[in-house]
Amino acid sequence: SLRAYQVNPGVQRDFTALSSGGWRTTKSETTYDDRGLPLREDDLGDVSTAADDRCTRTEYARNTDKWLLNLAGRVETVSVACGQTAAFPANALSDTRNTYDDKGNLTKVEVAKERPATGPVYVTAATSEYDSHGRATAATDALGRTTKTAFVPETGGPVTQIVSTSPPTAALTAGLVTTTT
Repeated sequence: SLRAYQVNPGVQRDFTALSSGGWRTTKSETTYDDRGLPLREDDLGDVSTAADDRCTRTEYARNTDKWLLNLAGRVETVSVACGQTAAFPANALSDTRNTYDDKGNLTKVEVAKERPATGPVYVTAATSEYDSHGRATAATDALGRTTKTAFVPETGGPVTQIVSTSPPTAALTAGLVTTTT
């Protein structure tokens, strides 16, 4: 019987020689789920001080029916070690929430614009649309500006032409159209 094993780094330590003598030691610890994906990274930075500690937690948006297992649904980073209780908003560094379609394509990215103690307040940072082949056909930024991409032929292949249209501007009210053949 054959077996496969996955080895993930749990603890990493780095040592830097200081010009004044002695060493600076940094340390990070990563915890994994039953599938070998990182759940928590405890970046302790310089171990002689807690001032540079960071904890990043990842939640996954899994679709087990489609075997989409490693899609990060939410990634939150706070400025304390993972074993400490974060005080919000003081310890909030970043918080991102991702939404995917049933094929695993990233359709929406939201970021926390503020993080009060009651929970994060998200704003949409980007959205995307895809065709039946999983190719991005529209990408919209946080300001609502959309870039569109069309493929010829729309289905099948080989692709013989790609037409990209940038968001409109004052000078180009229909956007800049670029055709690649």
